[in-house]
Amino acid sequence: MSIITIFLASEPNGFVNALRSFSYRELDQSVLYSTGYHFPVLMLIVVLLVLAALCNALLLVYTAISLGQLASLHKIRAAIGIGIGLAFLEQIIVTVIIMHIPERWFSVRVTDAHQSFEQIREAITKTTQAGLWLSIGIFSIFAVIYYVICAFIVKKHVNLE
Repeated sequence: MSIITIFLASEPNGFVNALRSFSYRELDQSVLYSTGYHFPVLMLIVVLLVLAALCNALLLVYTAISLGQLASLHKIRAAIGIGIGLAFLEQIIVTVIIMHIPERWFSVRVTDAHQSFEQIREAITKTTQAGLWLSIGIFSIFAVIYYVICAFIVKKHVNLE
């Protein structure tokens, strides 16, 4: 909030003029040019990404708590340690997955001096699209894994103390 206030205080006329000249069509064209999606479609994809990430984080916490309850002593400490360990393991797995994706899907190669700006922009657009869908897929896969672990522990090892 303070950054917005500083921005408005430093350029009040520029910001107001930018708001006056705002056009949804320009925004849509800009988003389409940079991502390959129209603005409403991109917002839907971002909402899906946020929901997948939230489900993943919530189920990671539930799984850590469920696994921590299996410990005989220090259940809270065990749950915290397991949560940190699961998050660390998840990051390692995601890093390995991203490192082994074929270059033609997820990287931009600018080695040919004869490539036009449009070809480079198109490669970046494809990379952005692949990254969005890959992120949604990875978050969803981990969420399903965490759900299965949590559901199994709750069914088989419930200890109502």
